[in-house]
Parts: sequence; structure tokens; C-alpha cells
Amino acid sequence: MNEVANPGSSAVVLIGTAEYDHADVERVPSVSANLDDLYDALLDPGIWGVPAENITVLRDERDPASVYDAIRAAARSTRDDGLFLVYYAGHGFPYDDDLVLGLREVDPQFPDEKGLRYPKIRQATQLAIALRRVVILDCCFAGRAGREVLDAGDAVKQIAGRAEISAEETYLLVAVGPNELAKAPLNDRHTAFTSALLHVLTTGSETADPVLSIRTVAEKVIRRVVAAGHRRPEFRAANAAVDAPLVRNARLRPHDLTGVVLEATADVTDPELRGAVILVLRHNDSGALGVRLNRDFGPLPAALDGWRDHVSLPDRLFDGGPVAQDGFISLVRLREHEERPIRFTEVTGLLGSLPLSDAQQSARDRIADLRIFRGYLGWRPGALERLVTHGRLRITDTNPFHAAFARAPFTRTGS
Repeated sequence: MNEVANPGSSAVVLIGTAEYDHADVERVPSVSANLDDLYDALLDPGIWGVPAENITVLRDERDPASVYDAIRAAARSTRDDGLFLVYYAGHGFPYDDDLVLGLREVDPQFPDEKGLRYPKIRQATQLAIALRRVVILDCCFAGRAGREVLDAGDAVKQIAGRAEISAEETYLLVAVGPNELAKAPLNDRHTAFTSALLHVLTTGSETADPVLSIRTVAEKVIRRVVAAGHRRPEFRAANAAVDAPLVRNARLRPHDLTGVVLEATADVTDPELRGAVILVLRHNDSGALGVRLNRDFGPLPAALDGWRDHVSLPDRLFDGGPVAQDGFISLVRLREHEERPIRFTEVTGLLGSLPLSDAQQSARDRIADLRIFRGYLGWRPGALERLVTHGRLRITDTNPFHAAFARAPFTRTGS
């Protein structure tokens, strides 16, 4: 597989306990930052792009039953092509040779009464419709969880001898071994393990792989934690025959799509994008703006006839998009070696926009080509990246000058 699980079919449950009521259980303030930053990372379409409504954050919970219910509900909301991820950070407690995850009212002498027993978490995750399941535990004694899940090396040996292999893929990544303490360095924003996890997710890998599997992420996290002088995390897999993609390689993300020509793929259902060829005019932290290059709006307004003596002007008006169709955007290609007009906004090189109200003769003489668009396409922060990473829009290597000023036939509005 060369793509991450479908974000819309996936679900994530992030559980963290930073505050504890019992006098013998220390607070772990960095857990709050763990939850905040992991949420942001998984929401990022350049990493995975899980919709906000598919991420459940449970912070400093008191009632184990409500947490189990939340995990079950999230598991049932997944689909076959999705992935179910459960993460916990806080204190872990050994109990009957297993593990209890601490909630706010946990009593270290009787942790099972006000904590989360890992076997019940495992049962809840098994309700997931998604066949790919990942559990990540950042707590002391985390290695006590999931003894039924083999470490990666043993799994490979055991599966190699089987005639049949289950399609279910379960992965368990834990901060420390069964009898070891996890670290939360004083004054650090994150706990040691989650700091390494976030670093791998947000910076990616130097490899050319477009996606990182859970095994690759785990191996990089383990190396980073050990290099920092902490106890070695553990990684286990119930089915090592298939290694599930977890996140996109953030190092390969397209950071700025300004000047890029995009094409709608067959997966597009939005009538505003179906069949569209789009030039991105602006792309930054505030969002993106672009125009459709291949839709006809109607005859060019007679008010623009005065430009015909100075530039190559089409007979038709382009339908740039559904936003602000009471206004016009002029896309121009400047002549080489000419000084740029004062109000020219560059898209790439000599290609940019110029207000139509700029009627100065000197400005017009500097323009080699001009196209007029009524309306435009606009996207909120992250929305354009989401369309690209979900395969709705494809990045082309088309020269933006050729695409913008080609004399190709129009497609009709809404086609």
C-alpha cells in the first residue's frame, strides 16, 4: 500500500491524564501538551488529515465507563478502508500481571477501580470495523499491555509458518518495557516518548517514501528515545505480514502551491471542481485562492474593449469560481524586460494579477497577455492540501503560462 488509511473512514481516541486527585500520584503537566500537539499533527492533511469530528480527546477523565464507551463508539464509527488509533498518556500501574491506565481519581493501591484496564481497552478496539488498529501507550509499565501481541521479530517467524493469515492488523507501540518507568523531563513541553513520536510525525523521514508505515514510525521513535538516553520503547504486531501505512512523509509535503496547475481527478464529486483545471494564485497560512482556467462564463464585457489595442484579449469571459462573481480577476503575463506595474501581484515570474481599474497606458503597454475571470475559488487553511492529499486534485507539471493563456476550447459552466 502506498497511501494512508482513508481519514474519513478512520477514528482516533486521544486519552490523557495530567491531573490526579490522589496525594501519592504526581501530576504530569506535559500530558496536556501531548494531547494538544498530537491532535494538531493528526489533523494536518500533510501528515494524515483526520477530520476533527473523527478525533475524540478525553482529558483528565474521572469515569472509566465513559472512556470505554467513547472508545467503543469511535471504533464502531470506522470503515474497512480506515484505521483506528488509540493513544494514552499519563501514569500506568501494574495490576495482576497486566496494566491499568490512570484516570484522575485513580488510587495507586486499587488502580483497577478508577483506572482503565488494558484488557477492556483491547476489547473495545476489537469492535473497530477498520481492520488496521494501532494502540500507543505513553506511561510507566506500558510493556505489560498486550502480552498476546508478539514483538515484531517473533511475529514474523510465527506468521511465516501459517497457512492462513488474518486480514486484521493490530499494532502496539509502548513507551517502555513491562517493569520500567516512562520519563517526563522537567520543564520539557512533552513527555520523552511522545516528544519523539511528534518529531517523527511532523518532520518526516529523509527517505523518498511518500508514506511512513507504523513500523517505520516505531523504529524511528525507538532510535530517537534511546539516543536521548531513555529506556527503549517496544513495538509489537499481531500480523506482521502486512505493514500498514500510518502517516504521510511530512518532509515531502507540498509547502506552497502558489503558481501550480491542478487538475480535478475522477474522484471529484463537487460540481464546482468537476473537470476543472485550476491555477493557484495564492497559498499561505491563511488559506488558498485560485481560478478555473477552462470554464466559459459568457461574452467579454464591452467595457473591456479598450484593452484590445494593447494586449491579446480573448472574446470570452472565464468562469473563475463561485466566490465573488460580482467582481473580476485579471491574470496577466508581462512582457520581458519591462518594469513591473505598481499594482502587479506576482504569482510566478512574469505571471500575476493586475487590477482592471488600472487604466494607465504605461501599465497596459507592459502586458503581453491577459485573461479575465469572473469569481474565484477559495479555500480555508488546510483545505486545498486536503483535496490534494485525498486525491481529489492532482498536482501537474504543466507550465502555468501555457495553461493560463492556452487557446483551448472552453467547457461550459457547471459541466
